[in-house]
Amino acid sequence: MSSRRVLAMVMVVTAVALTGCPDTGIVCRTGTNRCGTGCADYASDRRNCGGCGQACAASQVCVATGSDGYQAVIAWGEIDPEFGSQPILVAFERDGETLELPTLVIPGDARGGRYVSGLVNLSLRDAPTVSQ
Repeated sequence: MSSRRVLAMVMVVTAVALTGCPDTGIVCRTGTNRCGTGCADYASDRRNCGGCGQACAASQVCVATGSDGYQAVIAWGEIDPEFGSQPILVAFERDGETLELPTLVIPGDARGGRYVSGLVNLSLRDAPTVSQ
């Protein structure tokens, strides 16, 4: 093997050791994560719910809990853009004043029965199954 060839190989190995393997050119914007050959927002992409390739099930529900123990349930289908596309809001201020704890607001609810004041927890859970 010629000395030039050996020198070239040493330079390539050194460059890879110092810089790492070449990137595939995929750069994800803030708030998204590398997933397969693209990027995904694990918080809102129903095909990648909480992680790459983990599809959100239509049978999942979001449970909102207030500081007083009051809970409201929102079905995944209500907020999924391909189904109900219902807006769900978490308010941090009211009339320009900061709330001590946020409030869950569901504008489409006629009587506000699922408004949760003093919101302390939002959790995604599997809906209970019904035995036949």
